[in-house]
Amino acid sequence: MSLEPLTARQAEVLAYLVAFHRERGYMPTVTEQMRAFGIRNKEGVHCVRRELRRKGYIEWVDGLSRTIRVLRTTEGKPCSGVLAR
Repeated sequence: MSLEPLTARQAEVLAYLVAFHRERGYMPTVTEQMRAFGIRNKEGVHCVRRELRRKGYIEWVDGLSRTIRVLRTTEGKPCSGVLAR
C-alpha cells in the first residue's frame, strides 16, 4: 500500500505530536496545538488532523480528548510501542 505524502505542515504537526507525547506522556489537546502553532481557529487544527487521519498517519476516538494514536512516522514507516497503542 502506497501512502499519500505529507505536506510540510502535516509533517510538522505529526512531528509535534510525537515530540509532545515523548515529553509529557500524553497527546496535546486542540487548544495546546493551537498555541504551539499560533493558530487562532480550532478548525485549522482539525483540518490538519483530519488529513493525517485520512492519509493513515494517525487515528483517534471521536468525542474524546487526548486519544490520538500515531500509526506512522513522517517517512510512512509503521510506529511501534507506546505511540501506536
